[in-house]
Amino acid sequence: MDPKAIARRWAAGEDVSPRDISPQEPSTENTHQYLVSIYSETRSVAEDVEDETTRTEVEIDQETIDADTLIRYAQDYGISEASSSHITPNQHSLWFYSVTPQQDRAYFEQGIETYYSLHVHAVDDKKPSGPDYQHVADLINVRVSPAVSLEPSEIASPQPDHEF
Repeated sequence: MDPKAIARRWAAGEDVSPRDISPQEPSTENTHQYLVSIYSETRSVAEDVEDETTRTEVEIDQETIDADTLIRYAQDYGISEASSSHITPNQHSLWFYSVTPQQDRAYFEQGIETYYSLHVHAVDDKKPSGPDYQHVADLINVRVSPAVSLEPSEIASPQPDHEF
C-alpha cells in the first residue's frame, strides 16, 4: 500500500497494521568505500611577508570511509574546488581543496589561515579512474566537467587566409 493510502486510512480512523505497509524498495544508496587523506596547510600574514614556507599537516591519514562520511568531511573542511576543471576518462590524479581559509579563533585573532586538501587514494580498493573522480566531485558538490576529446581527424589544421 502506498504512503498516501496509508495516511488516508489513518486519517479516517481506520486501523493500519504493519502488514498493510509494504516493505521498502531496496536502497540504491552509494555503497562504495573511499580511501582518503586530508591535509592542512597553515600560514600567517607574517610568513607571507617574510616569504617563509607554510606548515603542512596530516589531518586524516588514509582512512577508509563511506559516501556519507566523505560528504561530511568535504563540508567540515570547506572543500569546494578540484585541482583540475576537467576530467579525462583515464585521469591519474585529482584532488579537491578549500579556497577559503577556515574561519576559526586563530584566523580572527592571529591572522593564521588554514586551507585543506582532500585526496582520494582508492575507491573500493582500486586506484580511482576518471569516472570515480567525477562521482566523488558530484557527491561533494564540486564542479568538474568531462574533458572534450577530439579525434585527430576532427582537428583542423590552420589554413592561411592569403598566399605567399
